[in-house]
Amino acid sequence: MSRLFLAPFVLVFVLALACDSSQPPPPSIRFANLVPDSQAVDVCLKPGDVAAFGTPFVGGAGLSYPALSSRATVDAGTYSVRIVAGGATNCSTSLNGLGDISGVQLGEGAIQTLAVLGRLTGAGSPSIALGKYDDHIAPTPSGGVSMRAVNAAPGSNPEDVGVVSGSFLSPSATAVSYGNVSQYQTLPFTPG
Repeated sequence: MSRLFLAPFVLVFVLALACDSSQPPPPSIRFANLVPDSQAVDVCLKPGDVAAFGTPFVGGAGLSYPALSSRATVDAGTYSVRIVAGGATNCSTSLNGLGDISGVQLGEGAIQTLAVLGRLTGAGSPSIALGKYDDHIAPTPSGGVSMRAVNAAPGSNPEDVGVVSGSFLSPSATAVSYGNVSQYQTLPFTPG
């Protein structure tokens, strides 16, 4: 009788061990085009231990300004990023001869937005950068919306962002400088 009791216990214990994968999930990323004077763009990723870039990340027509891609999971590691024209079918030619952005770390369990920032035209040389922002995807309490501010305006002063009611600004983020992001704030939200 004790053997019959022991077999189900051992089976439950083995199944519990098999289900406990204490390994964090792979990084989940999405891209944003925050370059106001750009055409549609796409991005290519190359892991540090791979010789060539793969296919464009977004595909199709790419991302116009301002747009976000869907999320996708990738392997954790260090990447190089190449910006290509939207609609490109391969990663051989970078957009406007821009150089690759190397040393982009994507860690296990990270949930991030990688934003293409800067400008392509204007006085001086084009200046494109990649901002990496941790995303908050936990549910927001009912009656509220979780927001943050990213300053994607090159050459701008630090900016305040908030909610306007009449002629009064109630700031939710203050002094956000170019390329930086504020902390998440939960703001009350009434539809309509």
